Amino acid sequence: MDLRTGHPYWVVKNGLLATYPPLTTDERCDVAIVGAGITGALLSQSLSQAGMDCVVLDRRDAGSGSTAASTALLQYEIDTELWELIDLVGESHAVRAYRLGLEAIDAIEELARLDAASCEFERRESLYFASRRSHGARLRREFDCRRQHGFDIDFLEADEISERFSFQAPCGILSRGDAVIDAVQLTHTLLQAARRTGARIFDRTTVKSFKKDGDNFRLLTDRGPTVTARHLIMASGYES
Repeated sequence: MDLRTGHPYWVVKNGLLATYPPLTTDERCDVAIVGAGITGALLSQSLSQAGMDCVVLDRRDAGSGSTAASTALLQYEIDTELWELIDLVGESHAVRAYRLGLEAIDAIEELARLDAASCEFERRESLYFASRRSHGARLRREFDCRRQHGFDIDFLEADEISERFSFQAPCGILSRGDAVIDAVQLTHTLLQAARRTGARIFDRTTVKSFKKDGDNFRLLTDRGPTVTARHLIMASGYES
């Protein structure tokens, strides 16, 4: 799968931050995590800190797949607008989904403090704007719904957007609580933290196949060695 074209900004900015050895021997663990990008790094740091024995595998250099193609934007808003999500799953579940997004950004801010200088976490406002004037009523409905449930937002008309930004739009919702971060730096910060609590990380090692073997999973790699794990987590980004 071609994840991207050209050179990702984060790779150009950071270079190769760290390398990990390829797998050369059979391993056993509590949890095998396939993918050493931001998701695999978050999981390995959290699980190993909780006392789980983790093995992380990636077919590329760690953090150079989907994570390297990231925009670095951390936004609590999901793809479905809040009012529409309420219609789909009910008010309490929908509002909780949005609030979980805010809580996740707070949690990432805490994790970024492990290496604050390099992760470059910074709080930012974000603007969700209408591309056409006819979309204004829908956007106003979304604004009213979020405001009703206590989210910190403002509704900007066209003239306010022109004054504050370098482009024009009919209207928009300005949200507070979002952020930006260097996701590749955070990935390596978390992987290093995971290693300090016992996680074993191997890159340039492709998982060719896996099968259930009794109560365990058995992963076969392109280099020959296997990993036997009680639990298996697929964290391979877009390629999943």
